[in-house]
Amino acid sequence: MNQSFVAGEMGDPIEAYETVLKVLCVHLTDIDNSGKQEHCDKAHCLVHQKFHHHIVEVRECGECFHTKYQRESELSKWVSARDVIDLPEYTAFTKLFSQKGPEIDCDEPKGCIGKRNLRKRLENAAETFVISIGWDSQRTPLDDIKVFINKLPCRIKLSDLYDEVTGDCELLLNGIVCYYGMHYTAYIYHTNMKRWVFLDDNNV
Repeated sequence: MNQSFVAGEMGDPIEAYETVLKVLCVHLTDIDNSGKQEHCDKAHCLVHQKFHHHIVEVRECGECFHTKYQRESELSKWVSARDVIDLPEYTAFTKLFSQKGPEIDCDEPKGCIGKRNLRKRLENAAETFVISIGWDSQRTPLDDIKVFINKLPCRIKLSDLYDEVTGDCELLLNGIVCYYGMHYTAYIYHTNMKRWVFLDDNNV
Protein backbone atom coordinates (compact mmCIF):
# COMPACT_ATOMS: atom_id res chain seq x y z
CA MET A 1 0.00 0.00 0.00
CA ASN A 2 2.85 2.42 0.77
CA GLN A 3 4.07 2.00 -2.80
CA SER A 4 0.79 3.46 -4.04
CA PHE A 5 1.36 6.77 -2.24
CA VAL A 6 4.99 7.73 -2.79
CA ALA A 7 5.51 11.38 -1.84
CA GLY A 8 5.83 13.61 -4.90
CA GLU A 9 4.73 10.96 -7.41
CA MET A 10 1.02 11.79 -7.50
CA GLY A 11 0.64 13.78 -10.72
CA ASP A 12 -2.44 15.68 -9.53
CA PRO A 13 -5.21 15.51 -6.90
CA ILE A 14 -7.55 13.46 -9.10
CA GLU A 15 -4.84 10.83 -9.51
CA ALA A 16 -4.50 10.65 -5.72
CA TYR A 17 -8.30 10.35 -5.40
CA GLU A 18 -8.49 7.51 -7.93
CA THR A 19 -5.54 5.74 -6.30
CA VAL A 20 -7.30 5.84 -2.91
CA LEU A 21 -10.41 4.24 -4.41
CA LYS A 22 -8.40 1.59 -6.27
CA VAL A 23 -6.60 0.62 -3.07
CA LEU A 24 -9.96 0.43 -1.26
CA CYS A 25 -11.25 -1.90 -3.98
CA VAL A 26 -8.22 -4.18 -3.51
CA HIS A 27 -8.83 -4.38 0.25
CA LEU A 28 -12.56 -5.00 -0.15
CA THR A 29 -12.43 -7.57 -2.95
CA ASP A 30 -8.83 -8.88 -3.23
CA ILE A 31 -8.92 -7.93 -6.92
CA ASP A 32 -5.38 -6.67 -7.51
CA ASN A 33 -5.64 -6.19 -11.26
CA SER A 34 -6.49 -2.88 -12.91
CA GLY A 35 -8.30 -4.52 -15.83
CA LYS A 36 -10.58 -6.58 -13.60
CA GLN A 37 -11.07 -3.64 -11.23
CA GLU A 38 -12.65 -1.58 -14.01
CA HIS A 39 -15.47 -4.12 -14.31
CA CYS A 40 -15.74 -5.07 -10.65
CA ASP A 41 -19.33 -6.02 -9.88
CA LYS A 42 -18.93 -7.20 -6.28
CA ALA A 43 -22.02 -6.19 -4.32
CA HIS A 44 -19.91 -5.37 -1.23
CA CYS A 45 -17.42 -3.17 -3.12
CA LEU A 46 -18.30 0.31 -1.91
CA VAL A 47 -16.02 1.87 -4.53
CA HIS A 48 -17.69 0.42 -7.61
CA GLN A 49 -21.23 0.49 -6.25
CA LYS A 50 -21.16 4.17 -5.30
CA PHE A 51 -18.42 5.89 -7.30
CA HIS A 52 -17.92 4.14 -10.64
CA HIS A 53 -19.92 4.86 -13.77
CA HIS A 54 -20.11 1.71 -15.89
CA ILE A 55 -20.60 2.95 -19.44
CA VAL A 56 -21.30 1.24 -22.76
CA GLU A 57 -20.43 3.22 -25.89
CA VAL A 58 -22.75 2.23 -28.74
CA ARG A 59 -21.72 3.12 -32.31
CA GLU A 60 -24.44 2.34 -34.83
CA CYS A 61 -24.25 2.87 -38.59
CA GLY A 62 -27.21 4.82 -39.95
CA GLU A 63 -26.99 3.00 -43.29
CA CYS A 64 -26.46 -0.72 -42.57
CA PHE A 65 -27.35 -0.52 -38.83
CA HIS A 66 -24.27 -2.57 -37.86
CA THR A 67 -23.51 -1.80 -34.22
CA LYS A 68 -20.33 -1.91 -32.16
CA TYR A 69 -20.12 -1.86 -28.39
CA GLN A 70 -17.29 -0.77 -26.13
CA ARG A 71 -17.31 -0.90 -22.34
CA GLU A 72 -15.52 1.58 -20.13
CA SER A 73 -15.55 2.61 -16.51
CA GLU A 74 -15.09 6.10 -15.08
CA LEU A 75 -14.38 7.36 -11.58
CA SER A 76 -14.55 11.02 -12.54
CA LYS A 77 -14.90 13.42 -15.43
CA TRP A 78 -12.41 16.20 -16.15
CA VAL A 79 -13.29 19.66 -17.39
CA SER A 80 -11.36 22.89 -17.78
CA ALA A 81 -12.48 25.85 -15.71
CA ARG A 82 -11.98 27.98 -18.82
CA ASP A 83 -14.52 25.83 -20.73
CA VAL A 84 -17.03 26.44 -17.92
CA ILE A 85 -16.41 30.19 -17.92
CA ASP A 86 -16.73 30.36 -21.73
CA LEU A 87 -20.03 28.47 -21.87
CA PRO A 88 -22.53 30.55 -23.88
CA GLU A 89 -25.34 32.12 -21.87
CA TYR A 90 -28.26 29.76 -21.16
CA THR A 91 -26.14 26.72 -22.14
CA ALA A 92 -26.42 23.86 -19.65
CA PHE A 93 -23.27 22.94 -17.72
CA THR A 94 -23.86 19.26 -18.61
CA LYS A 95 -23.35 20.14 -22.29
CA LEU A 96 -19.61 19.90 -21.57
CA PHE A 97 -20.00 16.17 -20.87
CA SER A 98 -22.69 15.17 -23.36
CA GLN A 99 -20.92 16.25 -26.55
CA LYS A 100 -20.81 13.27 -28.91
CA GLY A 101 -17.97 14.29 -31.21
CA PRO A 102 -17.92 13.70 -34.98
CA GLU A 103 -19.54 10.73 -36.67
CA ILE A 104 -17.09 8.17 -38.04
CA ASP A 105 -17.12 6.12 -41.24
CA CYS A 106 -18.66 2.65 -41.08
CA ASP A 107 -15.85 0.08 -41.35
CA GLU A 108 -17.96 -2.91 -42.36
CA PRO A 109 -16.10 -4.99 -45.00
CA LYS A 110 -19.16 -4.98 -47.32
CA GLY A 111 -18.28 -1.44 -48.38
CA CYS A 112 -20.95 0.45 -46.47
CA ILE A 113 -20.73 4.21 -47.00
CA GLY A 114 -22.72 5.09 -43.89
CA LYS A 115 -21.64 6.91 -40.76
CA ARG A 116 -21.57 5.61 -37.19
CA ASN A 117 -23.05 7.83 -34.50
CA LEU A 118 -22.24 7.53 -30.82
CA ARG A 119 -24.60 6.91 -27.91
CA LYS A 120 -23.52 6.42 -24.31
CA ARG A 121 -25.47 4.17 -21.96
CA LEU A 122 -24.98 4.13 -18.19
CA GLU A 123 -25.34 0.55 -16.99
CA ASN A 124 -25.39 1.01 -13.21
CA ALA A 125 -27.42 3.19 -10.87
CA ALA A 126 -24.56 5.55 -10.00
CA GLU A 127 -24.84 7.35 -6.66
CA THR A 128 -22.11 9.93 -7.25
CA PHE A 129 -20.79 12.13 -10.02
CA VAL A 130 -17.25 13.43 -9.47
CA ILE A 131 -15.98 16.35 -11.54
CA SER A 132 -12.30 17.26 -11.65
CA ILE A 133 -11.88 20.92 -12.63
CA GLY A 134 -8.50 22.24 -13.76
CA TRP A 135 -7.51 25.90 -13.77
CA ASP A 136 -5.13 27.26 -16.42
CA SER A 137 -3.77 30.03 -14.22
CA GLN A 138 -2.72 30.55 -10.62
CA ARG A 139 -3.97 34.15 -10.77
CA THR A 140 -7.45 33.89 -12.24
CA PRO A 141 -9.26 37.28 -12.34
CA LEU A 142 -11.97 37.67 -9.71
CA ASP A 143 -14.62 38.33 -12.38
CA ASP A 144 -13.82 34.96 -14.03
CA ILE A 145 -14.13 33.19 -10.67
CA LYS A 146 -17.55 34.77 -10.11
CA VAL A 147 -18.72 33.68 -13.58
CA PHE A 148 -17.42 30.17 -12.93
CA ILE A 149 -19.24 29.85 -9.59
CA ASN A 150 -22.51 31.13 -11.08
CA LYS A 151 -22.36 28.52 -13.85
CA LEU A 152 -21.76 25.55 -11.55
CA PRO A 153 -25.04 23.69 -10.95
CA CYS A 154 -26.05 22.37 -7.54
CA ARG A 155 -28.17 19.62 -9.14
CA ILE A 156 -27.38 17.27 -12.03
CA LYS A 157 -29.60 14.59 -13.56
CA LEU A 158 -27.93 11.44 -14.89
CA SER A 159 -30.13 11.63 -18.00
CA ASP A 160 -28.46 14.96 -18.84
CA LEU A 161 -25.08 13.21 -18.93
CA TYR A 162 -25.92 10.05 -20.88
CA ASP A 163 -28.18 9.10 -23.77
CA GLU A 164 -29.56 6.12 -21.84
CA VAL A 165 -29.69 5.43 -18.10
CA THR A 166 -30.97 2.39 -16.20
CA GLY A 167 -32.55 4.52 -13.49
CA ASP A 168 -32.58 8.28 -13.70
CA CYS A 169 -31.99 10.33 -10.58
CA GLU A 170 -31.00 13.82 -9.57
CA LEU A 171 -27.66 14.19 -7.80
CA LEU A 172 -27.12 17.09 -5.39
CA LEU A 173 -23.87 18.92 -4.72
CA ASN A 174 -22.47 17.46 -1.48
CA GLY A 175 -18.79 18.31 -1.46
CA ILE A 176 -16.05 20.48 -2.94
CA VAL A 177 -12.36 19.59 -2.56
CA CYS A 178 -9.82 22.34 -3.35
CA TYR A 179 -6.13 21.76 -4.05
CA TYR A 180 -3.55 24.51 -4.31
CA GLY A 181 0.18 24.43 -3.63
CA MET A 182 0.26 20.93 -2.06
CA HIS A 183 -2.55 22.02 0.25
CA TYR A 184 -6.07 20.57 0.51
CA THR A 185 -9.25 22.15 1.84
CA ALA A 186 -12.77 20.84 1.54
CA TYR A 187 -16.38 21.92 1.96
CA ILE A 188 -18.66 18.99 2.80
CA TYR A 189 -22.39 19.11 3.34
CA HIS A 190 -23.27 17.34 6.61
CA THR A 191 -26.65 15.73 5.90
CA ASN A 192 -27.50 15.16 9.57
CA MET A 193 -26.54 18.63 10.74
CA LYS A 194 -28.00 20.24 7.59
CA ARG A 195 -25.05 22.56 7.13
CA TRP A 196 -21.74 22.86 5.29
CA VAL A 197 -18.54 21.89 7.13
CA PHE A 198 -15.08 23.29 6.29
CA LEU A 199 -12.06 20.96 6.47
CA ASP A 200 -8.40 21.98 6.26
CA ASP A 201 -5.45 19.58 6.08
CA ASN A 202 -3.42 22.03 8.19
CA ASN A 203 -5.71 21.09 11.10
CA VAL A 204 -6.18 17.32 11.03
